[in-house]
Amino acid sequence: MYSFSRRNIHEPRLVWNPAVHELYGEKCYYYLLRMKNPQQKLVDVFEAVLKEVGINSYCIYVLYGYYDVLLRIWARPERRATLSHRLEKDARFLAIEAVEEFIAEVVEYMWAGKITPQDVAPYKNRVEDLCRAVAAGSALDAELVSSLMHAGLLHQINVPSDSSSVSKEESLIKFYWLWQSFPEQRQQTSPIAYALLRNSPKLGTDRFTRELGSQIIW
Repeated sequence: MYSFSRRNIHEPRLVWNPAVHELYGEKCYYYLLRMKNPQQKLVDVFEAVLKEVGINSYCIYVLYGYYDVLLRIWARPERRATLSHRLEKDARFLAIEAVEEFIAEVVEYMWAGKITPQDVAPYKNRVEDLCRAVAAGSALDAELVSSLMHAGLLHQINVPSDSSSVSKEESLIKFYWLWQSFPEQRQQTSPIAYALLRNSPKLGTDRFTRELGSQIIW
């Protein structure tokens, strides 16, 4: 399914409800990559790779720290396998030093509600009409977008305006938490889980999903 892609988190954008992706058999995958030459144009490099393997729903983030790039994609298992193979096969050509892949077993947006793939099915034609318009680079039908947003299947992320002298690029930082627990921890609450639960009202994470024994990314 064609969806919305972004290489700049500071741009306003539309995102699908996870249930829309699930209806089409797509899952959310993350790739953390450490590069041998982090000075290269990483966004351009990986945008080209994603398009070559047929993945159209993605975000590319340049990181600071041990890893240099975070790829967040929605894709069917076969597309994900193609991407993983490409990253491994062309690691030397792409100057990739290390790759870590994670599957998001639960994706919960504050705005998404409890919509299921079954709830999305009656809107399938409208979803695909919008996807075709995006794929063709056509202007989006405002009424179509509005109806999908009203149904809770589509959401617009607006970058908050900043009246200060600091630019948006300097004032916005996006955080991802990666929390991994192991089988022997299933019967106990980890320190990070306890801290998040206790401080969730302050942190705004009161609706995060806890799944001990699995990997979760917010």
